[in-house]
Amino acid sequence: MSNASGRILVTGAGVAGGEVLRQLAAANRTACALVRNPKRADPFRKLGVKLIEGDFANKESWKRALDGVVAVFNITVAHRDAAAWNAAFLNRAKQSEVRHVVQLSGMSVSPSSPAEFHRQMSECDEALKASGLSYTILQPNVFHQNMLRMAAPIREHGRFRSAVGDARISMIDVRDVGEVAVKALTEDGHAGKVYVLTGPESMTYFDVARLLSDVVGKTVVYEALTEDDAVRELIENGVPESVARSRVGVHRSFSTGAFAEVTSDVQKLLHRTPRSFAEFARDYASAFRLLVH
Repeated sequence: MSNASGRILVTGAGVAGGEVLRQLAAANRTACALVRNPKRADPFRKLGVKLIEGDFANKESWKRALDGVVAVFNITVAHRDAAAWNAAFLNRAKQSEVRHVVQLSGMSVSPSSPAEFHRQMSECDEALKASGLSYTILQPNVFHQNMLRMAAPIREHGRFRSAVGDARISMIDVRDVGEVAVKALTEDGHAGKVYVLTGPESMTYFDVARLLSDVVGKTVVYEALTEDDAVRELIENGVPESVARSRVGVHRSFSTGAFAEVTSDVQKLLHRTPRSFAEFARDYASAFRLLVH
C-alpha cells in the first residue's frame, strides 16, 4: 500500500481530525473533510482542504466524500448508531476502491468495557479488521488537548472538575496522534497494525492541576466529582443528557487502571519521546491564564 499521491479523506474536523488535516496540509497532501458545519471548518478551507457538508447519518454525503479518495482517516462518532453507520461507510469505501483506512479508536476498548462508547469503538475496530480493506487502527489514550474544555473555569475560577477521581492516565498530545496518523496514511509498512498510543508518563488530574499551576503562575485546583454531579454539571453547561452520560461513562473506565499503561508505540514510530503534559501546558499556557488575582 502506497499513497504517495491522491486525495485523503478525514471524517471530521474536531480535535483529532483537525490536527490530521493541519498536518496533511503542511505536508502538501491533497485532503478533504466530511463536516457537518462548513462555516465552522472554514479555517481548513483556507489551508486548501476541500470541505464536504454532511455526516454519517447522510449516506449520500459520504458517498460524495469518498469519490476519488485513496485513503481515509476514519473517526468513530459517539452515537447509538455508530457501529451500523461505520459498517455501511466501510462497505462504501470498499466499493470506492479506497486503498487504506486509518481508524481512530481508543485505548483499552473492548466488548466488555464499562463505557458504551468504548464498546462501540471495539465493534467498529472488529468490523474494519473483517472488511477486507487495508487498515491501521490507532488506539490513543486521552488527549492533552481535552483539557482545553476546562480552560474557562480554570481562567475564571482557578479550578476544574471531573469524575475521574485519582485515576492515573497516560495522556497523549493530539499533535503526536496526528503525526502517527499521517505516517500511517501516507507510508508503507502500517497495514494490519494496531498502535496503542500514550504519552511518556502516567499521571492523575491532581498532577495536571499542579503542572497547570506552574505555567499560569497561580494555583489551579482539581475537584473530583461524583458521576451524578458530573452529568448534572455537563447538562447545565448545555451538553445533551445522552452525551453527558456517555462522556461520564468513559470516565468510569479510568478507575479500572486500564488507562495507566505507558506504551512505546509513539517512540518507535516517531523516533522520539512523545510530548509530555508539561510541554503541552507550556505551549497552551495562554488558554489557561487566570483572570482572577
